[in-house]
Amino acid sequence: YAKEGEIGFDYIEVGRGTSITINQLNIIDTGAMDIKLKINSNGYSDVTADTFHIYESSNGQTYAAFANVTSLFAPDSLAPGKNTFTVANLTTMEGREPSPGAFGGWALVVIYAEKYEEGSPKNISIYNGFISINENNDPIEISGFRLPETGPISAQLSIFSGEGEYLYGRTDRNNAEDWMKISDNETSGYDYMPGLADGDGLGNKNNMFDAQLQNILRDKTVNGVENSFSKNNTGVDVDFYDISELMESYRDNNPLIDRVYIQMYSNNDYITPSMMAFSTELYQPSICYDYTFDIDGYVLDSSNNDVNTTLHLAMQNKPFRTRVLVRSLEGDFVLENAEFSAKVIDDSMLSFKPGSVKVASNINEYEDAGDKVHNADSSG
Repeated sequence: YAKEGEIGFDYIEVGRGTSITINQLNIIDTGAMDIKLKINSNGYSDVTADTFHIYESSNGQTYAAFANVTSLFAPDSLAPGKNTFTVANLTTMEGREPSPGAFGGWALVVIYAEKYEEGSPKNISIYNGFISINENNDPIEISGFRLPETGPISAQLSIFSGEGEYLYGRTDRNNAEDWMKISDNETSGYDYMPGLADGDGLGNKNNMFDAQLQNILRDKTVNGVENSFSKNNTGVDVDFYDISELMESYRDNNPLIDRVYIQMYSNNDYITPSMMAFSTELYQPSICYDYTFDIDGYVLDSSNNDVNTTLHLAMQNKPFRTRVLVRSLEGDFVLENAEFSAKVIDDSMLSFKPGSVKVASNINEYEDAGDKVHNADSSG
């Protein structure tokens, strides 16, 4: 057992039949919900977990905590290109602990926007939780997306786990294995993660949780100390997979696919996934719109979107209305969160009447727009 000394913990061996008393702290009481985060050379900010998970077993407690730190990423705190993020006060164990071992780590997931004209719509989902993988884990469902019906698809899957084995690897004396697979069917048809070699060697299909960081860019040295954590991460495992071809095959089998399933397995190692990131291109619906203008009920003629408004000379101080219809060309695709913007350019001729906006999901079933109207003033 481990006993705290003046400069750390000593590992003390005792004879068979020896009794010792161990005081086990509650993880939350240790401050595990709180860390400090620093961006570049700015000062540390206090961060408290929004979600906190604890996994209990005969070996004690293991935890995972999650927080949304978007508010700390102000433009003036970030530099163009490379930025450095530092975490402090992460609660972990010290000393030697045989099972599951003392380990800890952290990850930061950043989702950024790009100009619509330069990219394509994407579904980006971040899942947090905490499980210990065994031989009977239920599949994890990823849903809420719709893929392009034709053409190539770009899709990626990343997972962050607690797992450490690199120094030991596999031996011929055991049949231990661990893997993660994906399918478009909850009960069958699971495929190994792409890009992995056959067998149970380090990082192979049947030993994919290998305590290494994949697709992580970091300096090789910091202040003269090696920082290349690509070999042994003392219990931290980050895996990244390009699942584009698999998602294309699932789409070709079912053009309306909107979910996939992840199955994980381990018959030996203590592996605790806690965060998963899924990204895929989205289907772009075809949108059409139409609109009319009228003055006090008299619909104005238009030609090539040029509306003749000379009627207002004979109907001054009468209400001027516009009706806009926006819909999807696909009957099976429900159009949601549509936005329409209008502005009065010359308010000497026309002014917006607050409270006059009405909306309808079906024609002729209008109701007051209420809080659906944003930034409305006298100019529109």
